[in-house]
Amino acid sequence: MRLAQLKPANLTIGQKGWILIAIPLGFEILIAASLWFMFLQAEHKAVQLSHSRDIILKLGHLSSSLLEASGNMLTFAYSGRPGLVEASRKAEDTCLRNMATLMQFARDDNRDINEYARLEKSLNGAIQLLRSYEHRDESVGMLANVGELRKQLESVHREFKGIVQHISDIEKQIELQENDADQQLKANIQYLLISFIAASVVISALLARFFFSNIADRLNKIEENSRRIGHRVELQPALTGDDELAKLDRSLHKAAEDLAAAESKKQLMVAMISHDLRSPLLSLQGTLALLLAGTCGTIPEKAQARVQKAERSLERLISMISDFLDLEKFSASDAVMSLQMRRVKMQKVFEEAKMAVENLATERSIDIVCTGEETELSVDLNLMIRLLTNLLSNAIKFSPPNSKIEVAAGLETTDAFITVTDHGTGIEAKSLDTLFEPFVQTQEGAEKDNSSGLGLAVCREIARKHQGEISVRSKLGVGTVFRVTIPQLKGDEQCRS
Repeated sequence: MRLAQLKPANLTIGQKGWILIAIPLGFEILIAASLWFMFLQAEHKAVQLSHSRDIILKLGHLSSSLLEASGNMLTFAYSGRPGLVEASRKAEDTCLRNMATLMQFARDDNRDINEYARLEKSLNGAIQLLRSYEHRDESVGMLANVGELRKQLESVHREFKGIVQHISDIEKQIELQENDADQQLKANIQYLLISFIAASVVISALLARFFFSNIADRLNKIEENSRRIGHRVELQPALTGDDELAKLDRSLHKAAEDLAAAESKKQLMVAMISHDLRSPLLSLQGTLALLLAGTCGTIPEKAQARVQKAERSLERLISMISDFLDLEKFSASDAVMSLQMRRVKMQKVFEEAKMAVENLATERSIDIVCTGEETELSVDLNLMIRLLTNLLSNAIKFSPPNSKIEVAAGLETTDAFITVTDHGTGIEAKSLDTLFEPFVQTQEGAEKDNSSGLGLAVCREIARKHQGEISVRSKLGVGTVFRVTIPQLKGDEQCRS
């Protein structure tokens, strides 16, 4: 792989993973090898230190055994008791075994073998001297035997003791050196561990900088582009590189392009519906109105009833198409809608909405009343009339005959509110969460009316265009309350949503 390709944006997640595993693993192997080497050094020094202590101990045993053998032989020379010779022999054998162990230590640890050879020669001379007195010369007096042996042993012991002392001094010096080396080794291990920890931190920081320095920014851009797709806003420029994040961002841009193409087709369809479908329907509605008014002559009573039924069906169809077009206009990505905000009294909104549903209310003998008519609202008058009209139509549909629908308005801190309360059948709790979704109807609503289920969705979009919200609470058998909350602006303003 070329160096230019080692940029984080050009590495896949798998390649980054292998590098993130390989570098720390190699570093850990180096740490383990260094510690193992130091462990072997420490083990070797511990063995040498142990041998030095063993040598000093063996030298002590060797001297003690030789003194024991010499004492036994002097006593034998004085008393002539045979058992002392055997005791002297045992002490001599102990001396020889200790000497053999010392020679083995010297060879294993590369000690100065000459010193140990001198010691061995001196020991052998002492043993030969002792064994030469195992058979007493009766022709010589007892005191003469003891005196001669004593003189010879003193000479041998002086030589032997000098060699033992010299070797002991050497081993003590080695012991001191090994202790110093052990302390130095511990300090080296401590320094090595601190160095490795510091190096690990530096390597981790470098790896983090190399791989993750721009990941957060890239993820934030992808998140922002995802949000923009949801809001149908132009995306930020596509990420560069060949990693998975860049590929994901390119997929988002492709999805945005496909969505824009689909949106364009949908807008063409909406324009077609608006021009090629609603216009003929409005013309047909006008024709039916002329027929009912008698402009084209008197029509039979039976035909008049059918024309009236056709007119009502046509009104529902036109209303459904209007709701659909309005909903698309509110949610279209390229529709920048100017709200004609002004301060109006609730009385104006209520009167216009009540007039729009007056025929429906009269047919079912439903009384619509309003409180808080003097409340001033900062709203788009036409849209607010449309919202209240839809809520009243919905309330009439679910209210029993000869009942009352109550409209209220007021102010709470910086927000205005409008409530519409009916005393109908109520709505099941499971239906409340999806009540404002397009084309969603409750089971009872579908049975009572063949509407499209767009009215409440339009209400929600109008509330959102005013930076407000709409909510509902209901109880079966008691009724339903819709509440619209809208932030209030100071003075007459026009805002863009």
